[in-house]
Formats: sequence, C-alpha cells, structure tokens
Amino acid sequence: MYYRQTEAGQKIKQFETESEQLEGHSLDLDTLRGNMEEKNEHFKKVTSAISAAKYDVQIADKSSKIQDLERQREVINSEMRALNSQGNSRAKLELKRGEVRTKTAEIKQTVDKINVKYRAITKKDVKIETAVADVDRLLAESEDKLAHAEAEAASVNQSLQHGQANLSNSQTQMKKKQADLKGK
Repeated sequence: MYYRQTEAGQKIKQFETESEQLEGHSLDLDTLRGNMEEKNEHFKKVTSAISAAKYDVQIADKSSKIQDLERQREVINSEMRALNSQGNSRAKLELKRGEVRTKTAEIKQTVDKINVKYRAITKKDVKIETAVADVDRLLAESEDKLAHAEAEAASVNQSLQHGQANLSNSQTQMKKKQADLKGK
C-alpha cells in the first residue's frame, strides 16, 4: 500500500507538474495570441498607411519624372555636342582667318616690292586684282618694243654693212685712181 500511495503521490505530483506546465503553456499561448493580434493590427495599420500613401502611384510618378529628366539630359547632351562642334568650328575659322590675314600681309608686302619696279616702268601702281593682266600687258609691250628695236637694229646693221661695203669699195677705187694718177 505504501508503494501505491507513493506511486499515486508521484503520479499526482506529475499531474500537478504537467498541469502547471499546461497552465504555463496556456499563458504562453495567450501571450502569443496577444502578440499575434498586435502584429496583425500593426500589419493592417502599415498596409493601410501604404495604401493611403499611394506609394505605387508615387513610384509611378517618380519613374515618369526620372524618364522626363533622362530625356532632358539627352537633349542637353545633344545641345552640348552641337555647341562643342560650333566652338570647334569657330576656333578653326579663327585660325583660318589668322592665316588669311598673314597671307594678305605677305601679298601686300610682295605687291609693295613689285610696285617699286612697276612704278619705275609705268609710272603707275600695280593693283592686286589686275596684277597678272598688267604684267602680261607690260610683257607684251616690252616684247613688241624689243622686236621693233631688234628690227631697227637689223636695219641699221644692214645699212652699216652696206655703208662699209660702199666705203671699202670707194676706198679701193680711190686707191686705184691714186695709183693711176701716180703712174701717169
């Protein structure tokens, strides 16, 4: 009997322990249920706040704005490329203008040097626009004068030779006549 009492006492203790544990578990379950309800309420509030804030609409708006800004950036980049190209063209143009100014100054110096000699011949200044034609005309006139002078020189030379031949002939005749006169 004692053994049964002990056994029954042990079982009672075991039931009491299990009962206490079950009560603890039921308290834990109640706490977990309360926590779950709080979490559900918090989740509902956050979901409601997200819905009320319309983040999906805001995200769509922001995406649209981003796309607009990207397009604007592309337009601005295109304009920058065009401006850079224009800047490069202007720089090249300015270099060419500088070259033209240098060449113009060189041409003016050359024309001034030519004018000194041209003025001595024609008593006029050469003009850049008509320089080639003026020089060609002057050359043609000079060639005509030279041809005329050569023809005149040839004529004079021929006359000189004819005169020398006549002189030589006259001298020979005179010597003959002198010899005839001396001989008589």
